[in-house]
Order: sequence, then C-alpha cells, then structure tokens
Amino acid sequence: MSDHRPRVDARTAAAITAGMMAVALADGEAHPHELALLATFREGLPDDIDPSGVVITDPTVRRVLVRSLFAVALADGVVGDAEREVIEEIARAHGASRALLDAEEGALRREMLATFRGVRHGRAQAEGIGAALGLPPDEVRRILDAVPDEA
Repeated sequence: MSDHRPRVDARTAAAITAGMMAVALADGEAHPHELALLATFREGLPDDIDPSGVVITDPTVRRVLVRSLFAVALADGVVGDAEREVIEEIARAHGASRALLDAEEGALRREMLATFRGVRHGRAQAEGIGAALGLPPDEVRRILDAVPDEA
C-alpha cells in the first residue's frame, strides 16, 4: 500500500505555518484556539528556518496550505472578513484558485460537523454547530444522519 501523504520539507512547512500565523493575527489578535492549533504545526520546526520566497506549486501541498489556513480561521468558530482576505492573498501567492478555496473550506466545514455523525442526544446542539459552520440545514441533517465509520 502506498503512502499518499504529501512530502513537505522544512521550508515549506515553515511557509505554511507563517501563513497560518498571518491568518490568526488577521483580526488583530490571535484566539487561544488558533494559537493551540499553530503550536501543533510548529512542533519540530527549527526556529531559524526562513520561509520567504517559498512558492507552493505541488497541488497536494497547496491543498494542505489552503486547508491549514481555513483550519486556523475556523478554530475560533468563524472565518472573519480580515481572515478571509489574508487567506485569499496567501492562497493567490501560491497559485490557488477560487475553486480550490471554496472546495477546501466546504470540505473542512463538513469534516468538522462529521465528528457528530450519528449523535442522538444533543442532536439540536449538533445541528446548531452545523448552522454556525454555515452549512445548509439539509446538508447538516445528511451529515448527522450518516452511519458513523467503524473503527
């Protein structure tokens, strides 16, 4: 079985992390949840790596970049206007299309809600989370009604 995870060198990882920090600071102050997410990405990266000049051209790594930027923005529950502007600017600098941004943001929102798949107690709260994530009610129901994956 082959490994389909993208190979990311330290400079590229540092560029992704720098982008994530820019998103976290876009609204003037990083939320504690954003900082916690960033800390996990920074683990193991040397402090002296300079990510300037890195342009992500590999489509799979570009998806990782876009998904990571949205993950930080959603860590506090909402993608603010300033965060969205920074995400779009960073993504454009790496050649990401509007279609990729929309697809990855939507996929991340659906995956976040899918953690509640099959929930019966607290269903109304799970539906509220889906609404807060900006998902349409029919999609929220479809996601929540899906059979949870077997471990």
